Amino acid sequence: MKHKALIIIMDGLGDRPIAELNGLTPLENAQTPFFDKLVSQGMCAMVDPLTPGMPVSTHTGMALLMGLTPKDTARLARGPVEAAGINLLTREGDVLLRCNFAHIEAAQGHLKVLDRRAGRINHQTEALAQALNDIELPYGIKASLHPATQHRAVLHLQGKNLSAKISDTDCSQGVPANVQQCQPLITGKAARQTAEAVNSFSHQAHQILAAHPINKQRLKQGQIPATGIICRSAGQINSIHNLLNYYKIKTAVISGETTVQGLSKLFDFTMITRPEFTALIDTDLKTKVELALDAMKHHDLVYLHIKGTDICAHDHQAKLKSQFIEKIDAALANIDINNMIIAVTGDHSTDSNTGFHCGDPVPSILYSPYGRHDKSMTYSEQECLYGGLGRLSANSFLLSVLDQMGHLHNFKKQDTPYIEPIHVSSKISSGCHKNA
Repeated sequence: MKHKALIIIMDGLGDRPIAELNGLTPLENAQTPFFDKLVSQGMCAMVDPLTPGMPVSTHTGMALLMGLTPKDTARLARGPVEAAGINLLTREGDVLLRCNFAHIEAAQGHLKVLDRRAGRINHQTEALAQALNDIELPYGIKASLHPATQHRAVLHLQGKNLSAKISDTDCSQGVPANVQQCQPLITGKAARQTAEAVNSFSHQAHQILAAHPINKQRLKQGQIPATGIICRSAGQINSIHNLLNYYKIKTAVISGETTVQGLSKLFDFTMITRPEFTALIDTDLKTKVELALDAMKHHDLVYLHIKGTDICAHDHQAKLKSQFIEKIDAALANIDINNMIIAVTGDHSTDSNTGFHCGDPVPSILYSPYGRHDKSMTYSEQECLYGGLGRLSANSFLLSVLDQMGHLHNFKKQDTPYIEPIHVSSKISSGCHKNA
C-alpha cells in the first residue's frame, strides 16, 4: 500500500550553542510541541547534506533532499538554478551566474565590497537591473541582469564560445574586501574571454549604479545603496537524473524562494507560490501550510520549504531564529498526522555565531503512523544525536521517506546511479542538467 508524505524543510535549521541562549541552540531553546509529538511517535536522525563535515549552499542541500543524484549535485551550479527560478529563457551555450546587488566603492584602483547584500535591498531592483542591460562587453558578448529574490539577481551571458569554467567575483567570507578578479579555471579561449567579459561588466556596473538616481535617493533616506554586482556559481544547462522522477513520484513544492523554485522547475515538479511567500520571517506560514495540505490531494509527496530560519542565522539573530521555529511549529499544530508520513529537516546547518553555513549535520525527524519509533521525546540537536535512524546522508534520508511511503522496490542494478555514494573529485564541472 502506498502512502503520501509531507517534507518540511526549515532552511539553515541546524545551529551551534549560543551564549545569548545559555549555551543552547535556537532549536533547543524553542518550545515545539508539534515537532516533539512527531519525535515521540517517530524516529530521529542527524542528516549530512553531502558528506560529513562539509558545509553546503542552499542549492546543494535542497537539490539532494529533492532527489537530485549525488554526482549530479556535485556538478550543480547556482546560476542556472536561479535562472529557472525566475523563468529566464536561455539557450544552449549561455552562461548563467548567481549575483548579489552589493554596496561597492572604488578604492585605490579596486572595487571594495562594503555590504554583500546592499542592506538586503528588496525593491526597485528591476530599475537598477534595467540600467545595466545595455553594457557593451568585449568579444561581442551580450549581458543582461535579471532580479530574483531580494538582493539576488541572475547575470545572463550570451554569445559565441562561452565557458562556465570561471571563478567567482564574490568575496563570500566577510567584508570589507575587494571584488575578486574573475579568472578562467581552464586553459582556452572560451574561459578567458568569458572571464574578461565578467570583469568588464563588474566595473561598468559599478560606474552606472553609483550614479543611479535610486541609489542617490537611498543614501538620502539613510539606506545602503546598491552600487555594484558580485557574481558566483557560473553554470550552463545540460541534463540530470532525479530520484523522485525515476520512481515516478508526483511531487509538489511550496516555497517563496527563487533557488528552490528554480530546482522545482528544473525537476519538473509542481511549483506553488504566492506573493506573500517571502524568504524572510514575514512569510505567510498559515497559507503555506494550507496549500501544502491541499497539494497532497493530488500529489504523492509535497515539500514545504521555509527560508526565514536561515536568514536569522546569517544575521546573527539566534533568538529570533528560535522564535521563528516556534511560529512554524504553531502553524503546523492542527495537522492530522494519522494518515501521512511527515519528515522534518533542513538543507544545511547555519551557525548564528558566525553567520555562515557550517558542516554540522541537521537534526531531522521521520514520522510514520505505520513505522517504528525510537526513545527520543523532543526535537533538538542533542536528542537527535541518539535517534534510531542514526547519522545518514540526505540521499539516504529521502530514500527512508520513500520506503515508508511504499514507493521503493528491491534494489536493482539500474538503481545504482540514484543511490551510490558521492566521491567528490577535483574535476567537478559546472553545469545544471535538465531531466534525462
